[in-house]
Amino acid sequence: MKYAVLLVHGLFLAISYLYGNAYSNDLSSKYKQVTDTAAFPKLRESIRQLNEVIAKDPKNAKLYYQRAQMYLAVLEIDSAIKDLNRAIQYNPCAFYYNERGFIYAYGARRYRDEYGNLYIYPIEEYGKAIEDFTKALEIDPNNDTSYYRRGQIYHALNQWDRALRDYKMAAKLGKHWFQYYACATILFHMDSLKQAYEYIQLAEKSINKTKEDMSLDEFKLELSKIYAISAVTLYSMGNKNQALSEYRKAMELNPNWWKGNINVLKAKFSEDILSVVRKLCKELNIKITE
Repeated sequence: MKYAVLLVHGLFLAISYLYGNAYSNDLSSKYKQVTDTAAFPKLRESIRQLNEVIAKDPKNAKLYYQRAQMYLAVLEIDSAIKDLNRAIQYNPCAFYYNERGFIYAYGARRYRDEYGNLYIYPIEEYGKAIEDFTKALEIDPNNDTSYYRRGQIYHALNQWDRALRDYKMAAKLGKHWFQYYACATILFHMDSLKQAYEYIQLAEKSINKTKEDMSLDEFKLELSKIYAISAVTLYSMGNKNQALSEYRKAMELNPNWWKGNINVLKAKFSEDILSVVRKLCKELNIKITE
């Protein structure tokens, strides 16, 4: 089953990426049209094979988890949740609670309209997600993933104090660049600019230590975000020249985002950040596209 799990992992990440920033109140904006991929028949055959394995070993939590990932990849989210329920029943560990919580937060249900078009939309069951991440922390109080994911939910709900508390714990335990980055964005929202800049510096150091684990394109994209938030923070602190230098770095790494393309950034960043980005672009005589 290893080949199937690796394939599903990629699709799982793709689905989570689609809805990582889907916090709009406009329901229609949350529906995204998709197509049945060529992998679907192969995955369904893997599910059929795994059904037979589970029938012979019905209390194996790992098997239910593997099938849950496959169900998620073919957009059968309710079946995925049922399998994670069984995995938790037979092995109530923090990992499975984290995985179910992630699905509650960012999973997508499928919907087919009267013309046969296939859509997916996020379920956003944030309350259940918070419960699962909290349960995971009861089992494993040093689980940085649980803190980070719960922080993401609080962030989405604009509960900044709770989000910051969880992000800081995640960063303390995990020391990952994206955890430091999350702390910085929340602190910027809260106008704690000096602390925000300190976390941005930690994020830059951390991502440079782990760049070998990332593709070049991914590294350039994420580092550009760090430089951009660094620029936004420095500009807000009154350090104009340093801010412009950081913003130039962001544009060099990812001009498709940072070279005045506000229409692209709107789906990814809050207005308080975008307002400073506009000022930076104006300072650099960059044409803004809204």
